[in-house]
Amino acid sequence: MEKNIVSPMKKSFLFIVGFIVSISSSYAASFTDVPEDSPSYAAIESLKNLSIINGFPDGTFQPSNPVTRAEALKMILLSAKISTDDTVGKGTGFADVTSDAWYSAFTLKGKELGIIKGYGDTGKFFPNNQVTKAEFLKMLFQAFQLDTSKHEGLTAAISADTNVGEWYLPYLSYAKTIGVITPSIDNKLFPNSPQTRSDCAEIIYKLLVIQRGGEVQKMLNITESHLVNVLVGLNGGDIDAALQSANDAVFFSEKALAADSSQGLVKAANKIALGFKELCLAYKAGVDGDGDLLVQHVNEAKRLAGAAFDDHNSTQQLGKKIKTQADILLQQVQQKAAQ
Repeated sequence: MEKNIVSPMKKSFLFIVGFIVSISSSYAASFTDVPEDSPSYAAIESLKNLSIINGFPDGTFQPSNPVTRAEALKMILLSAKISTDDTVGKGTGFADVTSDAWYSAFTLKGKELGIIKGYGDTGKFFPNNQVTKAEFLKMLFQAFQLDTSKHEGLTAAISADTNVGEWYLPYLSYAKTIGVITPSIDNKLFPNSPQTRSDCAEIIYKLLVIQRGGEVQKMLNITESHLVNVLVGLNGGDIDAALQSANDAVFFSEKALAADSSQGLVKAANKIALGFKELCLAYKAGVDGDGDLLVQHVNEAKRLAGAAFDDHNSTQQLGKKIKTQADILLQQVQQKAAQ
């Protein structure tokens, strides 16, 4: 059989099952512009229920509206349950924040706790500038006092649009690792992208899910993060990188399984991770020209996808994607054999 049965993956799976436990139960839609089928519905409804965000008098949330640095800081302090009651009459912390500004208590508290420092030696916070993803993550992690030290001193870029030495790398790397953010299919994280109201709500929501879900939830989120990296690797034609990410996904799903083997969702996550690994091995077998081995791995990937659904039906869509791609590989083998 000829070498290179399969070419690099051309289409992504586009759908990743959210292995998350909702903070709150199902609600009727609170905002007219955030229906129940909105991708941001769970995040926005949960944060409203926790009094972290509010809507507008006309009953809308306006999810695409930009978020300023001052607005972002308020959301973050509220999500971390940091009170500003003791800031009255103590100033604002920054030269460009007046005492009568609605956000003055938040900027002072943020500076007192080291969550914000302002720009360089200017003594300014620029409260009305639109917050970037990198800025938002830094403020969020510092407010929650999360340890990102293991992600300092990175010697390699963590995405196609980041560079070694950038101030934000530890925060983006940590966020990517725990699944608070995920790269695009072409491996970009967009650190300097201005954030919208829905962007900020989703990031906070994902972090709160991890915080409240404990160690099992954290392992499931990390599993999901590695599954995204599998898709990135396959989309870029890097089968070895995809396989490494699949192995990592299996590892963390097994840690979740060891901590709690009773939950169907945990068992399903492990099978999905194993299914992805089998799919990567099928790709590798195809590149090596081993059609028989490819078929073995494809069949096992499909079996695992079906077994995952039996454990928890939330994996149905992802399982279908695995089966679809597996069938494409089988068709390529059959076409090669017929030539």
